[in-house]
Amino acid sequence: MKRIIASLFTLFTITAIFAQGDFRFAVIPDRTGGHRPGIYEDAIRKLNLMQPEFVMSVGDLIEGYTEDSAEVIRQWEEYDSLIAPLNMPFYYVPGNHDYSNELMTRIWKERYGPSYYHFVHKDVLFLCMSSEGEGGQMHGINEKQVAYFSQVLENHREVRWTLVFMHQPVWTYGDPGWTELEGILIEREYTVFAGHTHLYTKYVRNGSRYLVLATAGGISGLRGTGYGEFDHLTWVTITDSGPVVANLMLDGIRDEEIFTEEQLGLLGLDPLLVKPIFYEDDFREDTVPLEIFNNSPYLLSATLGTGQSTLLEAVAEETEMEIPPGDRATIHLTLRSTDSHEAIFESEAFPLHLSYRYSMDKGREVTMQQQTGLSPVKKLHLRKATRRMKIDGNLREWKELPYSVEAPADGIASFNFSLSSDADYLYLGVEVRDDEFYEDPYVSIWEKDALLINFDASPVQISANNRKNNIPYHEQPRIYLLPSFEKGTAPRVDQLERLPEGTLIATARTDEGFNLEVALPVEFIESVGGKEWETIRFNIGYSDIDGEGSRTIIPWKPNWSDAASYIGSGTFFKAATR
Repeated sequence: MKRIIASLFTLFTITAIFAQGDFRFAVIPDRTGGHRPGIYEDAIRKLNLMQPEFVMSVGDLIEGYTEDSAEVIRQWEEYDSLIAPLNMPFYYVPGNHDYSNELMTRIWKERYGPSYYHFVHKDVLFLCMSSEGEGGQMHGINEKQVAYFSQVLENHREVRWTLVFMHQPVWTYGDPGWTELEGILIEREYTVFAGHTHLYTKYVRNGSRYLVLATAGGISGLRGTGYGEFDHLTWVTITDSGPVVANLMLDGIRDEEIFTEEQLGLLGLDPLLVKPIFYEDDFREDTVPLEIFNNSPYLLSATLGTGQSTLLEAVAEETEMEIPPGDRATIHLTLRSTDSHEAIFESEAFPLHLSYRYSMDKGREVTMQQQTGLSPVKKLHLRKATRRMKIDGNLREWKELPYSVEAPADGIASFNFSLSSDADYLYLGVEVRDDEFYEDPYVSIWEKDALLINFDASPVQISANNRKNNIPYHEQPRIYLLPSFEKGTAPRVDQLERLPEGTLIATARTDEGFNLEVALPVEFIESVGGKEWETIRFNIGYSDIDGEGSRTIIPWKPNWSDAASYIGSGTFFKAATR
């Protein structure tokens, strides 16, 4: 078998003795994480046209995330058939989709040998690391790898360059294993290649380049080079002065400055912040500030556009502005009802569009858009729990579940829910009605009937605007849950470790579907929203899979990242008397 890695059944050094000189190889980015058919196959064809000496990978080669051995083997056989046409050697590097549990770890080792290894080619040292650790941990360079690569680096002090390949960009996580190895690498010339984020980004650390590649068929918004989202191959030429990197699109060639760490920072600035409008009984008119922040070192040019609504009209005092670096501007927008009686404003939010441009150096520009909806939001109040609730999936302690989400069509699930709180917990009770619960054991968690739940305990100005970049992601609990109907078996929760410590979850089967109870510690809410927290933003939806595998999402409110979302949707206010 011509695949070099197929012979890696020990951790012995693999050394190709060649004369020192220029050579060229390619790196292929992520294929999976929701792969798009045909893209990876096209990349393989292009590699054969370009004829590199060999091809490196950065992981996520199969979809994985299953404990069905036959399915794992099928996926690997499919993948191996995709790269079989290559005219040159291929080096496997594992990603989280390839190496996510003990079964997949075992199958990897049986098929391809160790998950980490090294080799030398023309006096260049290649380090192929596993950022997935062992036993399905989220990420990390474990102690065995640290010891192994420390010895490799000690044994190859005099190579002209060192190249590192891994899946997850562990330096962004502060991974201790990587930090230790980086302390050794810093004394030599080296370059790092990674994947995982599906967002091309060039970092510079310790004077060395760290390149996170985009995709070769993995899920992507494909918004282009201005967003770091594109399908590509990375072409590397090793010269006497080090690697020269070019990124090859299917329609052309670009250099490594396509998207830099500097531009990545601009993407996360979210300049528009809108004060939410809440009302108790009726809404007629309100004037709200729309603040546009320029937290960059560049001039920001912004234009506010508004759409149309049959229920609301808006007047803005100003729509175009230039904002100096570090400054901000405020637009006062008056929103009024066009309906003579109480309307359901949230059914038709007023669209806001902010087009903005950062004028950078060397004639570079970053142009983006931010879209959101503004609607008067009727105040919702948390009910006050009269006593500590028992989290067992039995809803007998709930007097009522007043919030209803009806089935959009016959044969589709529906549900009711309620939220309450006491001094220690925020409680959620849900009653799901689903006459055909899809429990196929051979598909991933994302292909089964499941509840999707979001909490955001940030101060209301942040949570209402979905300003997720203002706080770490794990401070916004997200629950993707499969119920369990076996006594003593806990519900299955995707990425359970991201839930706050002390969270309680239970489900129970019913004649019509199932019940869910969740208790979220108030201590966590206080750690994010402060001791005097007043609100929590909430959303819930149900993913309903029919017998043919067709998926329908039934949401309470629009997904916070969707274009249909609006400021402050699903916000509950703490009330001492309810």
